[in-house]
Amino acid sequence: MEQNPTIYKLTDRTFRRCKRLIKSGEIVAFPTETVYGLGANALDPKAVSKIFEWKGRPNNNPIIVHFSKLTQLDKITNLTYFEKKVMNIIANVVWPGPITLVLRASNIVPKEITAGKEFVGVRMPNDSVARKLIDNSECLIAAPSANISGHCSPYTSEHVFNDFKDRNLFILDDSENRNLRFGIESTVIKLEEKSSSIINITILRTGIIGGNKIKKILESNSIKYNIDYYDRKCNDTVVMDCPGQLFRHYAPIIPAFIERNYSNIIVRQSFIKKYVIISANNSLNEYKDICLKFLDLGCTLLDVAKNIYSILRLAEKCIGAIGIIISIKNLDYMKDIDSDIDLAIHDKLSRCTEGKFIKIIK
Repeated sequence: MEQNPTIYKLTDRTFRRCKRLIKSGEIVAFPTETVYGLGANALDPKAVSKIFEWKGRPNNNPIIVHFSKLTQLDKITNLTYFEKKVMNIIANVVWPGPITLVLRASNIVPKEITAGKEFVGVRMPNDSVARKLIDNSECLIAAPSANISGHCSPYTSEHVFNDFKDRNLFILDDSENRNLRFGIESTVIKLEEKSSSIINITILRTGIIGGNKIKKILESNSIKYNIDYYDRKCNDTVVMDCPGQLFRHYAPIIPAFIERNYSNIIVRQSFIKKYVIISANNSLNEYKDICLKFLDLGCTLLDVAKNIYSILRLAEKCIGAIGIIISIKNLDYMKDIDSDIDLAIHDKLSRCTEGKFIKIIK
């Protein structure tokens, strides 16, 4: 029997069907304020395993648990008094929102969620559709991005549809908050009390909410802390600390490169006609009329975050393209002191290109 995904409008009947599916161990794709998620009952190991199977996701890659009420964390976390105090202080400022906290897990959290580690990533999404799905389903929702593992993350319901064409997947429509979506994954930070009354903060994945923002929250509440950024690139055999640490990730199906003036890989201008150029703020504009396709990411870091995955998906479909050249060098001077969006974008580009640079010469 042929199977196809279906995109459903946001009606009360649709959400009742979602509840039945989630309760019976099935999967539902849903929008968040970051990217689309592929969701299942977080406390049902078989349902979580189905997510891994459908995505082709390595089982060493943990999954984030989405919730709608802070009290829901009581049963899945096992925090010290101080860890819970710090969590609540941070939560009061950043949740709901695009940030995941990695916390000490209780023993009811399936190992499929944590990749066998003692910590679980949790997030309260700031999206009305995601929150309604969680509330109506009456359970915590485990959800990685709703794409085939390693491919560009999905910004729209159509992206999800295209990645799961051979699956009978229930996809919630994304029209309600589509224009508010950030477009890149949540910040991930780990909280752990290592010594009395000092909290260790490890930023495992950069995102919209930055380390400086977290510092300000803690300092305004007189919390002593240590904070570190942890940049890790893993293969499929190493247990990861959080999603997004694979060396090749967020990638299009054809080779992609970051344009730089220094690189062992070169392409002559006469050969640019075989490449798609992805540009931010008029980077590489001089090649606009000679490349195969010129795609515009926008003029700000927020534009790039919102558009990067959609543009990469457009680029990979260009007939005759042998590669993609990406340049955001004209945005290098832009930075928001309380956001790590610049670091996050560079991380996504580094992983989607596998760290490969290309130089254009005459």
